Amino acid sequence: MSLANISRQLRAIATQPADAFALSELLVTVDDFVVACTPELVLELEEELQTINAEEVDHTILYHIQVFLAVLSHLESVLSADSIISSWFDLILRPALREAKLSTASVDQAKELVLAALRKADDASYDKVCSFRRRLLDLYLGATFNEAGDDVLEWAELDEREKDRCAVWKSNLEDVLLKHGTQCPAEFMDEVNAQFAQPEHRLQLIALLNLYAMTDRFAQIAPILASHPLLTSLLNSLLLDNSSTACTCSILLMVKMLPTFAVHASQDLKRVLPLLLAILARIMSWRGRPAPTMEDPDIIPVYDPDLEAELDRDTRQPLQINPDFEWQRLELTFSAATSAPSPRPLYTMLYYLFPCNVIKFLRGPLDYLLSHDVPSPYTVDWSGAFDDAEIRSKSEHLVRTHICHPIMIWQDASVEMGDTNFWSAYDVARMISDASMLDIVHTSVGVRERFATLGNTITSSGGEPHAPAVLDPESTPVDPTTMLPTDNALATSPSSHDSASVHNPPADASSRLDTTSGPPLISLQDMITTSVALKSRMDVRISNTATAWPNLLFATSPGPGHQTSPSHQPSSGHAYQMSIGHARRSSSGQQAPSPGRRTSSSGYNSSSSGYRPASPAYRPSSPALSFRSSHHTSSPTYQASSPAPSHRTLPGDSRDSVSMSRSGSVNCTRPSDTASITTTADNRVAQALASLQREVVLLRNELNFELWLSRENVKHIGRLYQDRTLYRSAETERQALYNKLRKYRTQVNDLERQLREHKQLASSTKNKYAEWNMELAHKLRQLRDAQKAASDEKAALRQAETQAKALFDAQGKLLSEANQSVFELRTQIVNNQHKIDRLHDYEAQIEQHVKMQRLWDGDFRKFNARGEEGENMKTEIQQLRMHLSSYYHQQCILEENSRAQRQEIHTLQAHVAKLKRAAKQPFYERRASDIAEFARVKAEMGARIERLKEEKRELQEIKEELEYMNETLRAQVQGTMGLVSPRSGSPVVGLI
Repeated sequence: MSLANISRQLRAIATQPADAFALSELLVTVDDFVVACTPELVLELEEELQTINAEEVDHTILYHIQVFLAVLSHLESVLSADSIISSWFDLILRPALREAKLSTASVDQAKELVLAALRKADDASYDKVCSFRRRLLDLYLGATFNEAGDDVLEWAELDEREKDRCAVWKSNLEDVLLKHGTQCPAEFMDEVNAQFAQPEHRLQLIALLNLYAMTDRFAQIAPILASHPLLTSLLNSLLLDNSSTACTCSILLMVKMLPTFAVHASQDLKRVLPLLLAILARIMSWRGRPAPTMEDPDIIPVYDPDLEAELDRDTRQPLQINPDFEWQRLELTFSAATSAPSPRPLYTMLYYLFPCNVIKFLRGPLDYLLSHDVPSPYTVDWSGAFDDAEIRSKSEHLVRTHICHPIMIWQDASVEMGDTNFWSAYDVARMISDASMLDIVHTSVGVRERFATLGNTITSSGGEPHAPAVLDPESTPVDPTTMLPTDNALATSPSSHDSASVHNPPADASSRLDTTSGPPLISLQDMITTSVALKSRMDVRISNTATAWPNLLFATSPGPGHQTSPSHQPSSGHAYQMSIGHARRSSSGQQAPSPGRRTSSSGYNSSSSGYRPASPAYRPSSPALSFRSSHHTSSPTYQASSPAPSHRTLPGDSRDSVSMSRSGSVNCTRPSDTASITTTADNRVAQALASLQREVVLLRNELNFELWLSRENVKHIGRLYQDRTLYRSAETERQALYNKLRKYRTQVNDLERQLREHKQLASSTKNKYAEWNMELAHKLRQLRDAQKAASDEKAALRQAETQAKALFDAQGKLLSEANQSVFELRTQIVNNQHKIDRLHDYEAQIEQHVKMQRLWDGDFRKFNARGEEGENMKTEIQQLRMHLSSYYHQQCILEENSRAQRQEIHTLQAHVAKLKRAAKQPFYERRASDIAEFARVKAEMGARIERLKEEKRELQEIKEELEYMNETLRAQVQGTMGLVSPRSGSPVVGLI
């Protein structure tokens, strides 16, 4: 009845407007069904729900999806993993996770159903759950927007609804994977490690692991990850892959995980420490590819894989991976310029955790790696892969910008690698804060804030305090390289650039992104200046809110012939206008770049303190980039403007194919060169987009890292505040303790007085105690007698126990024999299994015959009754005949006996008469006749005995025949007869 109610209510809700009361009644009915359901009813309900979903549910109506998700959520405890994966994921859960407008509660229900399917991995559905987990990860990696690929233009052309659906789909998959990773960490890591073998997925997996390391339960998961092959894969990626973007993200991931490993998995961390130091050396030796210079016309700004490979062979010998590692190297992630990853975060954390080993490694990197038996992953040994002098030179700046670690005074390298866990008493937040304070930049900031708190404010040389940097749009633009300290400057004067002013040339955001008179113009100088200011670790104040330039960047322009007004362009910069469709086609057809040779549109390399110029010759004053989507023409338009005629053309442009007017506009003059200029411009757009993609990935990764640092620092600040509160309350607590001491002294005096009274009372109690001892001795004797009786009883019980054990042993032997018999019977069953299998066909035939027999039972019942009566009568007749034959045979025997007896009587009578006559004869005559008669009688008696023996044998045979006939008749009477005889059991059951 409950199943029918659920079906009726669900169909009513699907055909009527939204009704919260009806939905609540439906959920109550579902809960009642869950309490009293059986597996058969659950299967019927699933079939009914699928029928309703196919007939009544409209998936375009969100309320229907919400109702179905609520019903499935309440049925979660009875739904199997196979049912959720095979039936409901593609029908309900996957569309729900892709729907951007679905309520949060319904999305959470869908996520919980997916997680429940992943948790219910029993023996029957283990393979399917593993396949489903792999499918979810494949969907996350392949079916979502990949920021590192060439689909950014496709993403830009999507409408807002599709973008929201894609973003929600990726976010929900991410949440499901992260929650499953916290619930089943080993299985999650196995799948991630399996996908990590594919180079195209590593950047996304590293981003996922970055979020995974920021979960609240990562401290409990860290020991599993530390001993899992996934950590080895991450280390191999840092050591072997050539993607600087993936390397940068992996470094921040390792920085997040190392403190947790140090607290919860110190031995595993010490095991991989030499490999981490080898990674540090590899990052120090990383060679980035700077952007091409504007003065050199021989360097083509468009990416050329053949040229990059040739330059790699000419400039350095590439390190090939050892074939034993079976590792597929990740090459360039973005087709843009590369900047060497900064080793500073990794060095700071390793220096904080293992300062003695880090210094020992920097003193002799190759000797350290060889002493710890670290195998080289390359085809050459460590001496061919790394250069000691280069590592020492690159690490000098890091050593100079870090203060001396106190542990270096207390311990040495061997003690650090010992069995003791020095960091077990520390929490992760404190370790992160202490590690950041080893950097001289943070140390200077901390010292300045400390003295500012004490009232000693540090002012500048003019006597005014340092003001934070202001992003003032009305101020004059400045070169970002002038406000950032270089690495050497940081080493000598860490606080020389405490603040700076960052200005933007346009008057306001609306003037920079004016789309009313032409395509939007974005100033690269503004972007670079803002990024540099945010990365410079200075006090920055944002004066205006940021404009959503990516959306405006791909906005539709008024038309192909619309020209950009010079008033909307920066005074000194280049403007590129390009059709998005052509740029997309050119970028999608571009080859994958080689590792370590990417060209940056901004011309700056990332460093620990900010950006440094990649090449002194290439410093565009204020480049501006704009894109226009053309809907009326198939040919893109390339326009450039310059404030002076002396402006140099971009590298790769033909000086003969363009003419420069006095106004600074550059126009195409040769129709034959239109295709080459279009291809060049398309490649530039693709490179610019790739550079921006890489910058977005790095900035997002850095933002997540900074958020994680902020969260850990807040935890540490809370602990410090608690310590400060305890310190301030120490005096109050001391005074309270003094007052309690005075009170306790008074109590001691009172207790001493009471003690004297208790002593007097104890003396009187002692006498009573002696009397009580006498009574106890008497009771003790009684108890001993009772104990003796109990001992006798125990002896009797032990004897009974011995007998019971003997009986138990005998029963055990019988049980073992019974088990042996059972084993033999089971063996016999197994041997007869093939016969049993053939009986299935026989059962089917028997079933058909039984059906026919049921049709004939009524007619044959009477016939069988008459048959039984006839058989009974035949049996009785046969018995009577046997009795008659027996009587006849007995009568014949009796007659024969009677005849023999009569003959014997006559013989005896004749013998008596003869004796009488012989008595009358003399004695000598009688003796001879007696002897003769005795011999004759003896012979007759012997013949009679033989005849009786022969008769006995004949009677014995007759008796045996009668017994056999009697048994045969009994079997016929007692046996089953006719077609209506009772049915025997199943042949299978009978054989078993």
